[in-house]
Amino acid sequence: MRPQVRARLEAGFAVPAPAYVEALAMRGPSLERFCATSLADVDCLVLPVMPMRTPSIAETDVGGGPGMGKTIGDITRYLRGINYLGVPSLALPCGSDSRGMPIGMQLVGRPWSEKTLLCAGHAFQRERDFHRRGPVLA
Repeated sequence: MRPQVRARLEAGFAVPAPAYVEALAMRGPSLERFCATSLADVDCLVLPVMPMRTPSIAETDVGGGPGMGKTIGDITRYLRGINYLGVPSLALPCGSDSRGMPIGMQLVGRPWSEKTLLCAGHAFQRERDFHRRGPVLA
C-alpha cells in the first residue's frame, strides 16, 4: 500500500468512536436542512471543486509526510461536506487557469438525483468542449 493511502486511512484511527457516532447522528438533520435551504428552489447547485489552482503531481505526492494532511485538506475542502451529507455530485472541467491546467465545477443535487446531475452535465458538455481539452504539459 502506498504511504499516502496508508496515512489517509490511518488518520481515521484518531477519531474517537463517540465523536464518529455523534457525527452519524447529525447527518440526517444536516441533510434535511441542506435540502430545505440550499436546494429548496433549484434542481442542482454549481460549486467549485477546489479552492485553489490544480496542483501538480509533485505538489500532491507528499507520501505519508507531515504536510500530507494540510495538502489533502486544502484539495478536498469543498468536497467533504457534500461527501458527509451523502448527496450525489458530478465534477466536470469548466475552464483552465493561466498555466493551462483544468478548473473544475461540481454539480450537487438532492439524494437520488443522479439522473438530473448527469443530464445537466451532459447539457453543459454539449455546449462547451472543456472535457475534450487536455492540460498543457511542460
